[in-house]
Amino acid sequence: MSKRRWRLQPHDILLVAACWGCHSPEPGPCEASVPLTAPTSGGHNVVVILIDDLGVERFSQYPDATVPLALPTFEALGSQSVRFDAAYSDTTCSPTRASLLTGRRPRRHGIGRFVDSRDPDQEGLSDDAVTIAEMLRESPLGPWSTAITGKWHLDQLADADAAFGPLDQGFDTFRGTLGNPNAAVTLRPKSELGYSRWEYDVDGVLSENTSYLTTVTTDDAIEQVRTLSEPFFLYVPYNAAHAPFHIPPPELLPNAVPTDATDAELQDAMLQVLDRELARLVSEIDLTDTLLIVTSDNGTPAESQHEPGGGHKSSVREGGVHVPMWVAGAGVEGPGSSDALVYVADVFATVADVAGVDLRDWTEILDGRSLLPHLSGEGAPRRTCLVAEQFPKNGKPGRGLDLSIRDDAHLLIDKAGDRKEYRDLGRDRVGEPSELPKDTWTEADEAAFERLTRWLREDQRAVR
Repeated sequence: MSKRRWRLQPHDILLVAACWGCHSPEPGPCEASVPLTAPTSGGHNVVVILIDDLGVERFSQYPDATVPLALPTFEALGSQSVRFDAAYSDTTCSPTRASLLTGRRPRRHGIGRFVDSRDPDQEGLSDDAVTIAEMLRESPLGPWSTAITGKWHLDQLADADAAFGPLDQGFDTFRGTLGNPNAAVTLRPKSELGYSRWEYDVDGVLSENTSYLTTVTTDDAIEQVRTLSEPFFLYVPYNAAHAPFHIPPPELLPNAVPTDATDAELQDAMLQVLDRELARLVSEIDLTDTLLIVTSDNGTPAESQHEPGGGHKSSVREGGVHVPMWVAGAGVEGPGSSDALVYVADVFATVADVAGVDLRDWTEILDGRSLLPHLSGEGAPRRTCLVAEQFPKNGKPGRGLDLSIRDDAHLLIDKAGDRKEYRDLGRDRVGEPSELPKDTWTEADEAAFERLTRWLREDQRAVR
């Protein structure tokens, strides 16, 4: 049985508000432009589906789709969703998962890169972090049921309590993997682990599973949709289409995959199976009383890109953090698209909005803002800018900090304090934008560079 680890709860934070204030004094300038408001909705369920390792280039609905793939489920989803064309994640999987679940950026929650089970110095999410599951305990509409089916990847597997991590962070139930399919606490040899042999965690009990992982995650999610008491929050972080790249079971594939397929082609096959399995899950969700959010944890890895370029997973460039996002179901007045700058941490504030939790009383500084105002037409407040960040050692955000900041049309990159790189997204929107030589700058470029530089400086002072 797991040892229950002490954790700071929302009502406990009031006792140490001054300390939190010293650590995180204010929102960054991008979030300050969108004030937290009173909840506007309530009473319906929320399902969040997180795709692994895919940017926007494979999804035909996106203006930035450079190598679109036939994905009928995603295309059907897009036809009934609000599609966010300027949605952003963190640079790798663990930081995005932490941001989604806490509503806070990497420099606040402390996870700057993926939690590597081979590196015990890469810490997991702090026990003090307040997750969506814990926030929902404050809901006046509660009690809420909470569940995860899929990939956790927020605990160091050497931790004796790692198998209980999702439960210790407030969730009622967990079924899935603690990390990537080729990581395990008990199974050996690890060289034989993957999507067809992996370590299955069911509420802290570990076992070997030899069924196809994407299918099991879908089956588990469907069971939760059918059995959870309402209102519920269901988080479905798929492992697909993360490595190890492979040929999925042929009965799940629309077309045969050549044995000499490249990593990009193998990832496409994995994505097509995910699309097929996602159809089964979405058909079980009643969108009249459930809000569905589908997004990705980061951009496509360099090794599986069809058109390799300067931006990819593990980068603060567009290719590393520009991800798809669709929102459908309860609260969505009609399908369409939005070019508002939105961020994966907005999921926390959105769920709070649905649950009637007033974040204006929250004593932790939050970086997420509710997406609900963007689902009901024009006039929603918008971020003026958005920052992406990463650092090499979890728990030490001041060292080796890579940053980028973007507004609606411009991007500034500052890698660990080196020379800043400027790009004009309006001139180079499709694919990874290239650096704009200074001798070609217009007066508008000069003004944008100065504005983004100032905002980035203000952001570094505010977020610590």
